[in-house]
Amino acid sequence: MFHAPKDSPLQMLTVAAATIVLCVCTTLVIVGGEQDSPFHNAVFILTK
Repeated sequence: MFHAPKDSPLQMLTVAAATIVLCVCTTLVIVGGEQDSPFHNAVFILTK
């Protein structure tokens, strides 16, 4: 994990953004995992 001063707004934003992106990607993989959906293909390409 990336360690920085806890009161750093930039770090808070970075962690929040990373968490949101990770959650969205995970959701898309779960939703599109069983079918050959454009979302699943995009996530697969981006994470390759």
